[in-house]
Amino acid sequence: MKNKRDLLLLFKHDYVNQRSLDLELERLYELLYDIHSYEKSLVQAYEVIDMNRYKMLHKPHQILKVMNRGDLKPFIFLSAKN
Repeated sequence: MKNKRDLLLLFKHDYVNQRSLDLELERLYELLYDIHSYEKSLVQAYEVIDMNRYKMLHKPHQILKVMNRGDLKPFIFLSAKN
């Protein structure tokens, strides 16, 4: 387990042994790592062209902000770098 996080796990059973708990945590860490690495690679592959301000956005948090907005405002374009 390279990345330590605070996770709250709820089980239906009263008794859970340590081995099954460790296995479940490993699976959750792998799942969360895949999700975060997917966002990171997606942000690296795109850039935002804002024709309203005549700017190109390259910073990851700015690109994620535009992507999470849902609909793009007029003259704001999401462009692939390839």
